[in-house]
Amino acid sequence: MFIRSDRLFFRPCWPEDRADLLAIGGTSFAAASGGEPWSGAMLGGGEPEDRRSPRFLITVPGEGIVGMAALARIEDETELRVWIAQGRRGRGYGSEAVQALLPLARMLGHRKLRAVALPGNRAATRALARAGFVPTGKVGLRYCPEKARELSSPLFVRDLGDPYDCPDGDDGASRMAA
Repeated sequence: MFIRSDRLFFRPCWPEDRADLLAIGGTSFAAASGGEPWSGAMLGGGEPEDRRSPRFLITVPGEGIVGMAALARIEDETELRVWIAQGRRGRGYGSEAVQALLPLARMLGHRKLRAVALPGNRAATRALARAGFVPTGKVGLRYCPEKARELSSPLFVRDLGDPYDCPDGDDGASRMAA
């Protein structure tokens, strides 16, 4: 699966991406989001990826990999996860990634997304708020790649509505509304 936004291109991870991911520190995020990026699940080999829980490398055309994103199944919910490499932060890539993944999540049949912002990450909190996420007042433990440990992080939620505005329970993944 591929997605294009204004400045970003989202694509699957391929085996030849391993060195670039190591260079930007993306392996910790990938491990926390469902396996090493070059594992069977992320590369399309081995276990098939859940079609409603895709994982992506985030690239800037002509510049290479700048981060990773996923719609991850956590317990019985779907969590939007976005990670931008430290040297690429402050350019609005995280906000753009969040906005780009919302229509995909809805198209895949998700009615609600949750997300976290690691403590002190005001940019992530602002990006989530701009995308319509609201704080739940709850916290959860989330892995922080930069600190190499789990941190207590505030949870946010965004209602996506009925998939394709079809209230009949169809997951929306197999048809489009007129």
